[in-house]
Amino acid sequence: MQFLSQEDTDGWLRNTPLERRERRLFFSPHAGLCFTLTLPAEIYRVSNLVNDLLPYGGDALSCDTLLWFAVWGIWNQVHERAGMYIIQQMRGACGERNPLIKTPGHLFQRSEATALQSFLILPVLFTWDAYLVPQNGEYFVFISHDEVIYVVSRSERIHDRLLESMQSWNPKESQRKA
Repeated sequence: MQFLSQEDTDGWLRNTPLERRERRLFFSPHAGLCFTLTLPAEIYRVSNLVNDLLPYGGDALSCDTLLWFAVWGIWNQVHERAGMYIIQQMRGACGERNPLIKTPGHLFQRSEATALQSFLILPVLFTWDAYLVPQNGEYFVFISHDEVIYVVSRSERIHDRLLESMQSWNPKESQRKA
């Protein structure tokens, strides 16, 4: 895993079909196709949900994948301090000493699916805004502090495939482009 500054994260994103405007990602020049997922009521199912969002190809990730923490720190102190403590410990265990604000991008290699799944659980649990962006650029996931997950695809083929694979999570077609 590699930790990226915002500048490095932006540089990595420039090699995908996405564009960033402030703290939001979009497919350019097309709007993308979108569906939403609601967070599971049973907390133990969160790890399964985030695993289903990952770009798998066999036993590993199909490509390098970026997890970008875009917004956090909007809730109360008790909630935020627990989340920040957990992420600081996880990042520290991987050798990162900078605070999240300095290195909000986390780039995972194909062999690091379990690490990516573990880090992706955090924005879902603590309802922080975060983006999951596979390098292949076929889709991206936006986890919103509004307790909804947006899955945005750039082609109808990918949209239909992801929609079908997420049926157990009751996806809803959406106009929002994350």
